[in-house]
Amino acid sequence: MALQEKNAQARMQKLEDDNEFRMAEISGNLESDRAEHERDLKLRQFEQEEQEIRNATERSMADTKAYSNEVLLKTLEKMDKEVLVALLMSGMDGKTMIAKAFTDIASNSEKIGNLNISPDLLETLLSK
Repeated sequence: MALQEKNAQARMQKLEDDNEFRMAEISGNLESDRAEHERDLKLRQFEQEEQEIRNATERSMADTKAYSNEVLLKTLEKMDKEVLVALLMSGMDGKTMIAKAFTDIASNSEKIGNLNISPDLLETLLSK
């Protein structure tokens, strides 16, 4: 009986040791899961803050561009129409300038009695 009692105590001690080991393992897993959850939460908060900053930056850039366009339009509004046309035409290629010239001629067609444009003239204008 003494032997059985010692064996039972040894088994009880082994079960208690196993139980303590499992509890420590569960506690470690719990801490690990808690730490992972906190990291995920911080990451989501960081991503949300980053998105808010990105949105604010985009709004600020849009406001800046709108203000810039407004200032440009106010400046152009004060300029003489002929100066603006000259500025625009300075960057045009020959074909575009010829098209503009024909548009101007067509807009004043009631003042033109007779107009002859030969293919040679067009070819000369387009070759330059």
